[in-house]
Amino acid sequence: MSPQISTILIGGGPCSGKTTGMEWLRKGLEARGYQLIFVPEAATELINGGVAPWTCRSYDDFQRAVFEMQLGKEAAFMHAAQKMDAERIVIVFDRGVMDHAGYMTPEGFEQLLADYHTTRE
Repeated sequence: MSPQISTILIGGGPCSGKTTGMEWLRKGLEARGYQLIFVPEAATELINGGVAPWTCRSYDDFQRAVFEMQLGKEAAFMHAAQKMDAERIVIVFDRGVMDHAGYMTPEGFEQLLADYHTTRE
């Protein structure tokens, strides 16, 4: 039987309480019998790996790299959750693909969506 999978997106800038909120979710949901999966923020992973806004040609180029990494991570974690031996799973994403709209030019973000054949919806 396939598990029931729910997703939660935690958004917000640095020092906005995302980590505290995720810990609160973990405690509350695990106490109710949910298996939790936390998907780390892609931008932090890229920056820690040497790919940063200041190493890319433009900020939009950096955001494109983050977007691509997020899409791959979302697919990988969802696939893994579907194969887990748990009844109820919650995947918690530290930031999401729509966050890029706040960090890119409007034109750059619309082009990014078009390039991936997707929309804001």
